[in-house]
Amino acid sequence: MDKEVDVKTKFANVSDVSFYKAGTIFKYTSGNFSSFDDATKQQAKLKELGYKDCFVAAFKNGARMDINEARKLTEVVK
Repeated sequence: MDKEVDVKTKFANVSDVSFYKAGTIFKYTSGNFSSFDDATKQQAKLKELGYKDCFVAAFKNGARMDINEARKLTEVVK
């Protein structure tokens, strides 16, 4: 989306919504997770609610980072 929207109206059935800008595009997020599994569970819930284009994004110190690098950082050593 290229304009900020009212999240309470646009995402009324989604909890913990915030956003970040990627260039001129607003991208909306839901939740803050420390494990990839928890994030993908939230993604599945959002898809069930009809948000078919949702995806998992990773952030470190407020900046978006590569999802594969984030997965490596959150893996539990066995």
